[in-house]
Amino acid sequence: MNKALVCQIDADVSAHLKQEMKRYGWSIDACDGMLEMLRLLETNDYDLVVLNATARNVEIHTRLGAIKALDKNPRIILNLAESENYMPSSLIIEFPVIKGTLTTAKLLDAVHEIPG
Repeated sequence: MNKALVCQIDADVSAHLKQEMKRYGWSIDACDGMLEMLRLLETNDYDLVVLNATARNVEIHTRLGAIKALDKNPRIILNLAESENYMPSSLIIEFPVIKGTLTTAKLLDAVHEIPG
């Protein structure tokens, strides 16, 4: 079973995503804060990490740096709110972006876009 960590999403979306993704062979963990994310990353081997890109840009870069510092190599996807029209180009170039509410279909499509 593939394993993913989804950071900073609505509890209702998280519960629905966990249930739906299980049907496609994915186990989903969710977290809210940086410390919880680090704890989960240290104790689990994730295939994928989904970061909410509506958080402050500095926070996103900090989270990405923390993931890399742990010497783990999960694939990364960014989730951008529908109302957001821009984000730093350094993030867009490096990672797939899901715009709007995170759904099972959007997540599965983004996973297939990631090389490797």
